[in-house]
Amino acid sequence: MTPIDELHVVQPSSSFRQEVEAAAKRIPMIGSKALVDLINGIQVNREALHFRRRQGYLARVVDAVSGEERERSLLIDENFVEGLSAVRAWCEGLTRALGASENALAEAQCLLLEARRVVRGHSA
Repeated sequence: MTPIDELHVVQPSSSFRQEVEAAAKRIPMIGSKALVDLINGIQVNREALHFRRRQGYLARVVDAVSGEERERSLLIDENFVEGLSAVRAWCEGLTRALGASENALAEAQCLLLEARRVVRGHSA
């Protein structure tokens, strides 16, 4: 029997496999609704800013008196805050997933080192 025939294949434990699969499921994806809301908010803000740039002096005075300018400013601010909040939540999810990935890589490294030790032990 050759040393290769005597090698035992080191299989990752089922709990390790389950942890890796669970970590893969926890990696956050941007939901389609959040992405659509973010893009829509950007477009609304661009249109509102474009409208403000084209407004004449008298129209700006009328908007200030009627409160429409304030409503547009609030809309822009709300869209900005909502967009940043969505990006923040996504980044936090990615950060949590990164920790799980680092743990899975550390476990894989241990298994590979053990396999290397077994291979070297059999070839000696």
